[in-house]
Amino acid sequence: SASVSWARRCGEETGLSILKKLDQPLEELQILNNIGDSYFNLGLYDKAKEIFEHNLNNPNSDILIKVVSTKNIGKVYFKKREFAKAKDIFNKVSALADEHNMVIFSITSDHFLGRIYLELENHPLAFEYLERSAKNFENKGLNQKEYRYVLEDLLQVLLALGKSEKATFYFKKYTEVSQEISGKIKDQSIRNIQFKLEINEIEQKRIALEEQNRNLKEANEKIKSQQEALKSANQELTQFAHMVSHDIKQPVRTINNFSKLLAREVKDHLTKDAIEFIDIIDSSTKRITAFVEDLSLIHISEPTRPRLIS
Repeated sequence: SASVSWARRCGEETGLSILKKLDQPLEELQILNNIGDSYFNLGLYDKAKEIFEHNLNNPNSDILIKVVSTKNIGKVYFKKREFAKAKDIFNKVSALADEHNMVIFSITSDHFLGRIYLELENHPLAFEYLERSAKNFENKGLNQKEYRYVLEDLLQVLLALGKSEKATFYFKKYTEVSQEISGKIKDQSIRNIQFKLEINEIEQKRIALEEQNRNLKEANEKIKSQQEALKSANQELTQFAHMVSHDIKQPVRTINNFSKLLAREVKDHLTKDAIEFIDIIDSSTKRITAFVEDLSLIHISEPTRPRLIS
């Protein structure tokens, strides 16, 4: 523990010199990881990465040191926004964690992979990794602060995807975790997320209303188009009725007149049946004439206009 304190206060060389005298290689690697974390927190990412890689390749490293060092290298790539490299590293961490049943590192890898996809704006994949990480954190009852960070990132993804209902579900969990951590909900981040949820809900309603208005506009335009087509068809039908009336009236009148002339010319020679036939012709032409005259009087009025949708 003295060497850890000296390493933190006096730097890498002082702490390591003490450890070398004590001949404790594993503790030396742990000290190096702590020093690497310090460099990382100071934003000296290349120096931190150098130390993490030293630990990873050290023959004295056990599996825990290797997994921790690999994870830390992934964090460096993430901070440097080298997301392709970070993604490869965290996939390796996940594989190692699964192989050696190191649950916390598997969950952490999912969290970072979710954050990577969030940065790349691949929200569906970000959601997949972050939700899996959140569920595992909850099921395993692990570090609540880490769980809270996962929920914060998950809420950000859900808001980007417009999944308000699911965002509300996880926001409740977020507030519960915050209560467990602080005992009260006064955290500004909670209010910020709640505000974003409210804004997102309003935005979703606005989008739904715009979609409804667009559908109504299309429906009204369709109704207007149908009305115009019906009006045009009615005009054509009216013209057709008048034309048919005119074209039929003349030949029917001719048939009627000639049947009367024929009856007058051969009046004395007509049999009873012939007289009956002429009467049938006369009554039939009269009915046709009456029908045609009715047809010529037809005015096809515009039907009741459908009401436009409002």
